Amino acid sequence: MFDCIVIGTGPAGIVTTKELLEQGVGKVLCLEQAEDVGGVYANAYDSLVLTTSCAFSMFSDFWIGDGNQHKFWTKNEVVDYWKSYAKHFGVLEKIRFNSQVVAVTPKDNQGWQIQLASGEILHSKRVALAIGNNSISNYPEWKDLLTEVEFSHSKEYRNPDNFVGKTVLVVGGGESASDIALELSGVANKCWVSLRNSAGWVIPRKRGDYAADTASHRGVYGLPRNYGDALR
Repeated sequence: MFDCIVIGTGPAGIVTTKELLEQGVGKVLCLEQAEDVGGVYANAYDSLVLTTSCAFSMFSDFWIGDGNQHKFWTKNEVVDYWKSYAKHFGVLEKIRFNSQVVAVTPKDNQGWQIQLASGEILHSKRVALAIGNNSISNYPEWKDLLTEVEFSHSKEYRNPDNFVGKTVLVVGGGESASDIALELSGVANKCWVSLRNSAGWVIPRKRGDYAADTASHRGVYGLPRNYGDALR
């Protein structure tokens, strides 16, 4: 019987595990279905760059040096940072990789039963879910009507190689859709973007040499002046 099982090794999962260890929670295990930490970021498209600068992407207890706050990490860089964080705080040794959870069920006021895809059953007093909002692809209702065109989800996208010379419709205007549409526009015959509403504010990552969010992020204005100035 574990005291707590954490499911997922994205940023939420590794921080949760670290906090449990620091608070002296006895027997802790972290389960990850993939071969390494990183969650959806580890398998995202090749050209992914974070939309938040390092000033807002680093953890307060693992600041990796001044001078990096105006940088924007690639997916590989941010995953490497999370790995370093997990190693530094002793989280890596608590992770069991290649362990996909298929069911979590309560056990008559005696904790939880966690079933793995391998058939193994684990028991824990508590369970912390850190699987994120994007671990399962979200498809529009009209997906099944597309019988004569190729259809893929952004979660499956890696690079524009399969879209060269084609006419492409990108549905959505979030970070992934914007990145992918920009990348496809350079190789596709035509690239259209469909938005439910207006595009809203589109702000460049940097203003000169400075990350735009270190001046525009509303969190900055809630800090004491000396802290806000330090971020800038």
